[in-house]
Amino acid sequence: MERLIRTLSTSPSLLPRANLLLCRTSSSPQPTSDLPDLSPAAVCDALSGYANDWKKALDFFNWAERRCRFRHTTDTYNRLIDILGKFLEFDLSWSLIERMRDDPLSFPDHVTFRIMFKRYASAHLVDEAAMTCRRLDEFGLQGETGYYNLVDALCEYKHVMEAHELCFGKDKRADLGFDVDEAKICNMILRGWFKTGWWSKCREFWEEMDKQGIKKDLHSYSIYMDIECKRRKPYKAVKLYEEMKRKAIKLDVVAYNTVIRAVGLSEGVDFAIRLCREMRELGCEPNVVTRNTIVKLV
Repeated sequence: MERLIRTLSTSPSLLPRANLLLCRTSSSPQPTSDLPDLSPAAVCDALSGYANDWKKALDFFNWAERRCRFRHTTDTYNRLIDILGKFLEFDLSWSLIERMRDDPLSFPDHVTFRIMFKRYASAHLVDEAAMTCRRLDEFGLQGETGYYNLVDALCEYKHVMEAHELCFGKDKRADLGFDVDEAKICNMILRGWFKTGWWSKCREFWEEMDKQGIKKDLHSYSIYMDIECKRRKPYKAVKLYEEMKRKAIKLDVVAYNTVIRAVGLSEGVDFAIRLCREMRELGCEPNVVTRNTIVKLV
């Protein structure tokens, strides 16, 4: 059955034929027990096949529900909402979210609204994304998770100024009603500036974190070391690594990969290999990226 659904997702022209094959109701009605037992994973897989045609995706979604009596889940709704958002069909997306409310099996979750934030941000509809965040309490989802998702989506699509204003502007989260992790928010914004390639803003915000008394963590240093490498200042990334060691911040494989690349570029491949050995001795196993980094440095 699931093989057939995957075939439908790659061959939309087969849908009417499959309709007759799977749900033969016109000439010889079948008992309920003979209807196809579609799984949420199979339906999501089929919807993914229509990712570039929202109308066919919506047709398939409705076909599975009405003709095959499939009870949609939060995951299948989310997959369709993502496809609709890609084509800026936000009114349809919201109509689906309203339908989701009526069934506990498909009630909207944080993934639902993370998709909406992402699609609004990618369409440069920042105000709509912020308004959506303010509606989360209607769905029992008000809290720091939705707020983090909004800030992350804005930064992902380079609306960093808006994210910075949202987090550190004059209103500064006065009416949120919950606490947030300042370091986590700052890391998102720092990564956002990184994505824009605006190096002076990266440095300015890095220094601002110190002025605001934000305690920088592993992720802060990992992001900024990557920034220094991208702006062709690998020796500064090495200095950050030494600062992390002084602060006894334990590195993970991602941070080590950045440092290995920085050391290799600034001091040579022998030093990078030496650092790779140190990494292993400290119980952090290299991954494919580590090995590829060493190979490129040779």
